[in-house]
Amino acid sequence: MDGRRRTTLASVWALASTLWLAACGGSDPGGAAAASSGGAGGLGGADAAGGAAATAGAGAGAVPCELSDAVFAPDTILEYRVTMDPALYEDLKANGNDEVYRTAALQVRGGDVSVDLDAVGVRYKGDYSLNHCWDDYGGVRSYSGECKKLSLKLKFNELDPEARLFGLKRLNLNSMSYDDTKLRERLSYALFNDFGVGTARTAYAKLIINDEPPLLMLAVEAIDGRYTACQYPEAGDGDLYKELWPRPGMAEATVLEALRTNDDSDEDPDAGAFIAFGDAVGAATEDTFVDAMAGFIDREEVLRYMAVDRAIKNWDGFTAFYWAERSHNFYWYHDEASGRFDLIPWDLDQTLWDYDPYMDATNRHAERQVPNWNVKPLSCDPITVWESGGEVTVIPSGCDPFFNLLAATGWDECAALGAELLEGPFAFEAMDARVTAWAAQIAAAVDEDPVLNLSAWESQVEYLHGVLQKDVEDFRAHLAEGYVVEE
Repeated sequence: MDGRRRTTLASVWALASTLWLAACGGSDPGGAAAASSGGAGGLGGADAAGGAAATAGAGAGAVPCELSDAVFAPDTILEYRVTMDPALYEDLKANGNDEVYRTAALQVRGGDVSVDLDAVGVRYKGDYSLNHCWDDYGGVRSYSGECKKLSLKLKFNELDPEARLFGLKRLNLNSMSYDDTKLRERLSYALFNDFGVGTARTAYAKLIINDEPPLLMLAVEAIDGRYTACQYPEAGDGDLYKELWPRPGMAEATVLEALRTNDDSDEDPDAGAFIAFGDAVGAATEDTFVDAMAGFIDREEVLRYMAVDRAIKNWDGFTAFYWAERSHNFYWYHDEASGRFDLIPWDLDQTLWDYDPYMDATNRHAERQVPNWNVKPLSCDPITVWESGGEVTVIPSGCDPFFNLLAATGWDECAALGAELLEGPFAFEAMDARVTAWAAQIAAAVDEDPVLNLSAWESQVEYLHGVLQKDVEDFRAHLAEGYVVEE
């Protein structure tokens, strides 16, 4: 790795070490981070006065990282109070699968933060959740199970193009409805960041809508132009692509459809660099792959990504080829300074299970075991998952040229990085300390949340300790498998 990104192993491990000490009775787990936020209320008028002054003072034209650190201070649970016209709120609850922003006022409070924004955009988020919670119930919103609490997207500049919250244009408030511990998603984002693979910052949050009881949420940084400006301070204006996978003969329209920055027609977006990336993958062999990719990827960083992804059993991530042409839940960023494409993990709510529902040899939800990325399979036929005879299928990732050649040429390097991960942030002691510290941080918020049950949550947190032990051992076994060609 060449250290271009803002996130570095040294800085993140300073935080991790502090958390570890706190869990063991040492220093305050967020002291250093809290000091670095520097009293957010004093940032250009973002104080209790609120209104237009707070809007301008909360980030318009400012450097994003220093300001937005206040949103993700690890020791502070910010409160996001959304005030919306009651009729509009009822419309959101009934028809929120339309993914249309509704207008609301927003107050943000907590620690040194006190900001009022008069008008922001609010909508529900989550492709699967919105389909499931409406379409699976005849088009009428369900309030059962995970549909009781949905994730929200806040867009601060929806009505005022210059409005920001501490430099941010958007913020995700994830419901964590699929995780009874409310810890897995944050743990997974932290593991990537700790291991030198930059991705979204996170922090716990409370959401209050129209004086309803507070809901525990996870604030997750949006992967957008503000994120790239933060992570790449010298080259933050490059192209950002969502769920676009390199393969030969890519159409320009396909590449541009995946573009998430520089995508206005007057910016004359160029698909050429990614098309060249895909063509280079298609032309490569085991003998040429390493040299052919040198100008397109940071090889060590991709292998670090792979190590964490496999360690956390990210079954719904970038090894999940639900479609022949692409996989799932990731971004590529074209770093103009290096000319290379960097992978960015995304949507990590389905991680750190005690088994992989696709790849586990015995305890799986698939018609047959889906081979892992390190296996070049005999068959590349789609494998039905979840429901026998259902419509959801997965193609083994080892059938993809990029994954296959990466495994064939990089297994030993990945195994060495995996060993480093096991000695570092994925060591059971480190994760266990984080679980203890973060569980203590959110316990009161869990008790306040009307959707949650404190006793049931405590039982699930206790169970997670054992799951993490198993995940460590499963990952250690995976590293011993080597690169496999099925015969």
